[in-house]
Formats: sequence, C-alpha cells, structure tokens
Amino acid sequence: MVAHDGCDYVSRYLERWLDEGERSRIDLDQVGSHASACPLCYQRLSAFFLTIDLPESSYLKETIDELAFSLLNLARAIIRDGPEEGEDASAVIAITREGGGSAEENVESGSEMIEDAEDYAGSARVGGMDLAELRAQLADIEQGAGLRNDLALDLFHRVAELKSRYEAEAWNWIGALHYGAERLDEAEAAFLKALSPRDGIHEVRSFAHCTLAYIFKHRGDLDRAVLSARRSVVLAEEDGKDPYFGRFAELYLRLLRDADEDGAQIREVALTLKATDWDRFRGDIAAAANAPVLEAYLRSPLASEFPVNGA
Repeated sequence: MVAHDGCDYVSRYLERWLDEGERSRIDLDQVGSHASACPLCYQRLSAFFLTIDLPESSYLKETIDELAFSLLNLARAIIRDGPEEGEDASAVIAITREGGGSAEENVESGSEMIEDAEDYAGSARVGGMDLAELRAQLADIEQGAGLRNDLALDLFHRVAELKSRYEAEAWNWIGALHYGAERLDEAEAAFLKALSPRDGIHEVRSFAHCTLAYIFKHRGDLDRAVLSARRSVVLAEEDGKDPYFGRFAELYLRLLRDADEDGAQIREVALTLKATDWDRFRGDIAAAANAPVLEAYLRSPLASEFPVNGA
C-alpha cells in the first residue's frame, strides 16, 4: 500500500477504535503494516495513543475509593476524638454521617491502601497525589503529632483531591470546618464544591444547603437563606436524609424575615415539627447556642399556639 500526503487510512481506523465491537473487526496487522510505511499515519497513530483517555482500572479506582474513605474516617475521628471546646454554636447544623473507627484504625487502613495503590500503579503518584508525602503524614499522626481540626481540614482536602466517590463528603466537611471558624467565604466555596461532583452528592446536598442558609443569613440575605433552607428540606426528603435540620433553619429564618408575611409557611413548618420532632425541637431551641432562635420564636404568634420550654 502506497503512502501519500493526506492519507486517512489510520484516521478511519481510529474512528472505529473506541467502539469495542468495531475494533474487534479491524485487522491490526494490516493497520500496523500501513503505519510503518506511512509517516503521516504513524504520527497520527502515535499521537492518538499518547493522548487518549483510557478507562481507569476498576481495581485502582476501588483502591483509591478505599484510601479516600480511610482518610475521611480518620479526619472525622480527629474531630470526634478531639478535646471538648465548649458548646457548639451550630448545634442544629448537621454535616454528614459521622463515620466509624478510631484514628489509629483508620491510619492503619489508609496505610494499607497506599501500599496497594502504589503496587498497582508502580508509582508513588496516584490520582494526582504524592502518596509518599501522605504516608509520612499518616506516620506523624500515628505517633500522635497533633490531632486537631487543621489536620482534619488538610486530610479532607486530600480526600477531595483523590476525586473518589467521597469527594462531595470531603468538601462538605471542609465547608463545615470553615463555617465553624467563621470563615464564611471559604465555607460557601466549599459547600458549592460539595454540590458539584456526581458521585456522593445525595449524601451531602441537603446538609450543604442547610448550612448555606445560615451563611446567607449572616450576610443579611434572608430571601436567599429561606430558599436554601427550604431546598434542604426538599432534598433531605428526596434523599432519605433527616429533614429536621432544614426545617429548624427554615422556621428560624422565616421568623427573622417577616413573621407576618410568612405566617402561613411558618405555621406549616411548626405543625410538621409538632407532629414529627417536637421534643427534639423544644430541646434544641432551649439550648444556649440557640438563644436567637428562641427569641424570634417567642416574639411570634407561635409561642402561644405551640408553647416550648422557656415560653
């Protein structure tokens, strides 16, 4: 076969290569023979296989997912097992599931997943992350080098970088930690990232919208805050999560916005809470951290119709 300028022999082959059925009918020996004699086709063939996005190994992906899960649980254990710092000012804000295992157990599990990923990939760089650096960090944690929130924040960022099915959960935790430290811009950015990935979003989206509602409230945008709280309730019901947190936020934010104009919606939320979570609501609204919520509630007509502790 004679090669010439503008030859499209290999181009026709490459168009069929990504279709597994078509690819099985291609005479690869003939394609290779032609490419060896045609510089243009050889160049096209080389460029194609240098840049093609090949399907990721399912084993490696599962290993990365397990590594991400270990890091996620480790970061959650650091927060859970850390020193008490007084009453949480965000007592009625949920994040996601708490996770399981001690810090030590998750360090061990994470180290094992690093070894598996390195063995399979033949490199210390997997998923865009330097696993050697991560291994050193886990070793420091194992030796007790500071179980604190900034360490947890770094671990959550590492989970997000791995692009695993836990990416959304990691960003949600990052947002929660920033919110707890009153870094509202960073918190909002993280929550918006939590709502971006396809995988895992149903685990976190109701929680993310709930905390975004409080962020908008702090900025004085009560209309947007109410919409976000309402969105949290709807998504929680769709995803099989607990809608209580969104309802608590919606009630509070509607009371702040306009107790008279929002009266019908406020009463509807109160009736739902009365039917589903009244003891829980009365306990939460009486907590010192929720004094502003109780104050808004007591100023409304709800206080006489639905009395709560302290009313």
